[in-house]
Amino acid sequence: MDLVEERRALAEISARLERKYPHVPDDRIKSVVNDSYHELDDAHIRTFVGILVEKQANDRLASAPA
Repeated sequence: MDLVEERRALAEISARLERKYPHVPDDRIKSVVNDSYHELDDAHIRTFVGILVEKQANDRLASAPA
C-alpha cells in the first residue's frame, strides 16, 4: 500500500466512523484516526495498516465518554 492509498483509506475510515458515531465531532474522529495511523509510522509491513487503524480508532471512540 503506498502513501496515496493509505491517505484514501484514512478518509474512508473517518467517513465510516463518522456515520457510526454521529454524536462525535468530525474533527475529533479525524484526529483519533490520524493519531492511530501515526502510531504505525514505523511499521515496515503496511498491508494491514488500514485495518489496524480502524480497529484502534473505533476502540478509542467506543470507550470515550459521551
